[in-house]
Amino acid sequence: MPTARFLGIQLRKLAGGTELSLEGDTVGKLLEALIAKAGPEMEHLLFSEGGLSRDARILKNGRNIGLLDALATPLEQRDTVTVYFFGSRSYPGG
Repeated sequence: MPTARFLGIQLRKLAGGTELSLEGDTVGKLLEALIAKAGPEMEHLLFSEGGLSRDARILKNGRNIGLLDALATPLEQRDTVTVYFFGSRSYPGG
């Protein structure tokens, strides 16, 4: 099962820890599983009307998914998806 890692206090608080194993064969499906577990506040942080929030950064094994297939990026069982925010949200308490 892929692992999701969270950088930043706000994400870790909502996710309930620094890492979670979540089902998903794509990054988008993994994020759906995360939102189902963490609730609508997580969805509000990660997504806006046009897709991913402009501050949200998602990496698959250290590579930005924007350089891969975005939310359709396929995942294997041992992959790690890192979620963090760029800008003011990345600071402690932000």
